[in-house]
Amino acid sequence: MTGAEALIRLVTPDGQLRPPGEFIGVAEETGLIIDIGKWIIDEACKQARIWHNKGYDSSNPKI
Repeated sequence: MTGAEALIRLVTPDGQLRPPGEFIGVAEETGLIIDIGKWIIDEACKQARIWHNKGYDSSNPKI
């Protein structure tokens, strides 16, 4: 594997996926963007650890 990319989506209570353009502005206005950013970094690090434990080179993740 040479790279991976993920794009955040919002899952609504009825299971629909919403693109970032529909919720990032509200997250910025309400200050939730900070918590979202922290969550993204945490999840990316968890995934890098999983890949590392499976033998993939995940020593230089870019978030």
